[in-house]
Amino acid sequence: MAFSMRGSHLGMRMPVPSRASRPVTGRRQGMVARAAAEVSVSTAVLPLTDRDHFREVLSEANTANEVLVVDYFTTWCGPCKLIAPKVEEMAAEMAGEGVRFAKVTCDASDDNKRWA
Repeated sequence: MAFSMRGSHLGMRMPVPSRASRPVTGRRQGMVARAAAEVSVSTAVLPLTDRDHFREVLSEANTANEVLVVDYFTTWCGPCKLIAPKVEEMAAEMAGEGVRFAKVTCDASDDNKRWA
């Protein structure tokens, strides 16, 4: 479960469940699925769909002695949306230089949240 830290009136910091730890259900689930479909991923950035796919890509990068850069994002996150074009730009610039780029949509499924 993800936590964010919030201060109390006594100056103590207590963990509070973050929005990302809430289960995606009902109407919100449909909204997340539509938003994930709208997110464009360039050919230079590989979309990772599940843990086994991630392990496979990581193993391939390790075997090829390449660095794997993984962008974990959610479709509702403003900073995630701002950084996405930069990640795609870096992926295009570094293609063939021993660096692979991949993306994980954390809110696509509960399993993605757990392994991300």
